Amino acid sequence: MSLSEEVIKNAIDSVKKIQDAIDKIAQRKGLDQKRKEEFGSAFRGRTREFPEFVESLGLLPSLTFAYAKAGKLAYRGVCSLIDTGNIDKEALNELDKTKFGYGSYLHEVLYYIERNVMKDIDHTNPIASFEKMYGKTHIIKQLLMSYLLEVKKLAEALFKPER
Repeated sequence: MSLSEEVIKNAIDSVKKIQDAIDKIAQRKGLDQKRKEEFGSAFRGRTREFPEFVESLGLLPSLTFAYAKAGKLAYRGVCSLIDTGNIDKEALNELDKTKFGYGSYLHEVLYYIERNVMKDIDHTNPIASFEKMYGKTHIIKQLLMSYLLEVKKLAEALFKPER
């Protein structure tokens, strides 16, 4: 498999995981179709803005911004939901469309970096991951950008725009 095919496969896997997570949130929160779509739209919005953030602000400031917008509790819930299919009630209650959008996008970016670029980070521990990435972001960014753009294209195809 070529590098570009591998990147596309990873991007497909990411958006499928997000779709599954949204379905689980909608079921557990009892969301109607419109509210469910807002969670997908929030993820789509992050896929559109993040590559520009990385180019203008840098990789680590963009990642820390996403973590700040998600919040520690919501991010922990997103990780649990995507990785295991489970989420505790406190984290579920904390999770709104904005926190989900930032948290799920951060999860997928850190997961991709962990699996394909830096095997010694832990996507469930953003602070420790950021520390390990310090000084290596130029290389990480080069390896990450094609993935970010593929996820963006797929999210644009699958999820409605934010309103």
